[in-house]
Amino acid sequence: MQEQLDNAVCGYLILKRDGQVIALNQALKKMLGLQDDQELPNHMHQLLSISSRVYFQTYFLPLIDTKGFVSEIYLNLKSKTGKVPVLMNAVEKPENGRIECAIIEMSVRDRYEQELLQEQRKLEKIVQETDRANVELQKILREVEDNKEELYMLNEQLQRLVLTDALTGLANRRHFDEELFEYMNLYEENKSGFSLIIFDIDFFKKVNDTFGHQVGDIVLQELSVKAQSHIAVTGFVARIGGEEFAVIMPNKRAQEATEWAEAFRRKIEESSWLHTPITISVGVTDGRADDTRETIVKRADDALYNSKESGRNRVTCY
Repeated sequence: MQEQLDNAVCGYLILKRDGQVIALNQALKKMLGLQDDQELPNHMHQLLSISSRVYFQTYFLPLIDTKGFVSEIYLNLKSKTGKVPVLMNAVEKPENGRIECAIIEMSVRDRYEQELLQEQRKLEKIVQETDRANVELQKILREVEDNKEELYMLNEQLQRLVLTDALTGLANRRHFDEELFEYMNLYEENKSGFSLIIFDIDFFKKVNDTFGHQVGDIVLQELSVKAQSHIAVTGFVARIGGEEFAVIMPNKRAQEATEWAEAFRRKIEESSWLHTPITISVGVTDGRADDTRETIVKRADDALYNSKESGRNRVTCY
């Protein structure tokens, strides 16, 4: 490796097409917490977290195949002190088939670090399903090597599946966490206000016990359609677990979001349903300067809890 690259301020990595590591510079060694006398990783997978390994395999190589380069792919490297979030740009050198990568460390914390504990099993299941899907994808890669555009479309479809709730078609908890992370970053950068709404179905266990889980699933699907219709294109709605849903409303403070939530609550109460009518309890809050992901979600959860303790079928704003 040239001396200028070895001493560059950003990480620099040279790979073979099969992912084998040829060389890495001092800046990248420092990111990984490697000493000069330590044995260096021999494959890209050894540098990546599990989720980034799946993302790298699913997107990086197909993009290199179709375009010859990759721009600003978000990955998590493994170091001795934990995960290191980075942006990586890469280009393939046709003359030798090597892939040269520039890696810049990001100051933001890992967007998945703060996922709620009760969602851990779901995330692990997603990773397992993605691993299985990736094995199948590699088989497809061999079969359609001459059709790179079709492969790229299949990769996009896989990403949508990872971020979608299978029952309702809404965004899932993982997608919600990503969106909340982005809105909080926007608020920190330019004070772009937003509100968070969490709601769930009142006495949903009674619905399942009385009519069965199949009807319960239909109720969840009906509610999802009504929520998506009511929010239109002005916000983001997700199913975040069981009968619980979340809405992120950009450019709306608590008062506007509360008015929207009250109109939606009335709509649900007065709607026609295929099997049984339901009501919802709602908690509302808005983003604040000192918020973390945990504090804003807890505030909305506390407001939802207050709605339930106060008799259900109502909206509370904190």
